[in-house]
Amino acid sequence: MKIKWNRLEDCDRGLKAREAIVGLCRDGGATVEDDAFIAACFEPDGTTLYAIEDANDYVFWDFGLFTPDRRDELIAEIEAMRKQKED
Repeated sequence: MKIKWNRLEDCDRGLKAREAIVGLCRDGGATVEDDAFIAACFEPDGTTLYAIEDANDYVFWDFGLFTPDRRDELIAEIEAMRKQKED
């Protein structure tokens, strides 16, 4: 099932602040820059997932850092969204 990713800056819901997301990822051991690209999506159950660009490609956060089952597919969706937003 495809989920809709949006840039953090384009989301109009109450989300964690950029600084908080970056800090949580760093606390979890990820190498994340202050200005890292962050995408968010909203699951049907109300959970917000974040994909944060790190030194390798992306890390994922919900209630902690995790590796999603469909990681490669999700990264492809995020990259397609980024490309579309840049065009």
